[in-house]
Amino acid sequence: MSALLRLPVTAVATQLYGVNATGGIVGKKDGTPIEQLVWNYGNYQEDGHDGFDQGAEPGTTVFPMQGGHVDFAGLGENMPKWCADKWAFIFGPDGWATGNGILVDHSAIVGFPFGTYYAHGRRVLVASGQQVGINTPIMLSGGVPGEPGAGRSGGAHVHTSAVLLDRVYVARNWGRVDPLMYLPEGWSIPTAPGSTGAPATENDNLIAGISGLSK
Repeated sequence: MSALLRLPVTAVATQLYGVNATGGIVGKKDGTPIEQLVWNYGNYQEDGHDGFDQGAEPGTTVFPMQGGHVDFAGLGENMPKWCADKWAFIFGPDGWATGNGILVDHSAIVGFPFGTYYAHGRRVLVASGQQVGINTPIMLSGGVPGEPGAGRSGGAHVHTSAVLLDRVYVARNWGRVDPLMYLPEGWSIPTAPGSTGAPATENDNLIAGISGLSK
């Protein structure tokens, strides 16, 4: 059985796992795209993007990729310390800067310590401690800069990360892994032109469960 069973929204992938590493990059206001990223947001993804983004329209309903227990739902700076420690987030007012987020622990269902989180929500639809299924609406997407709940976002999208919960302090990217690798093998996932690093073409798409592109 695949650990994850669905995409959180139906929308093209706009930023993939592991891209845009900021390690060693000096921010420049008018520099390259990665230099501008560091200028605007700091060196917050030294080892690359820790999940994948989908360009969902604001207000799109977001679903969990697997059923499980909601460890936290709300603004990241309000996350309790036990949860921040479990998921390897910074605790307190200087903590998770990605606005409204949902953290779902799937461990009891998938049989190993594993969870997913979803960021930049316009509105949270579930509560901390709630059990959810794959068809439970958990939040409405946002990510519009300046909008309450958007956090550190440059445009409307849903961010999703998968986390090996027993590896957050010993593995790359604090245990964050590519969610697409835990979907059923062979799923075709549309991407925004050029977002895979290939030439900008509407025919590019990702294949879940395995590495690489199909054209």
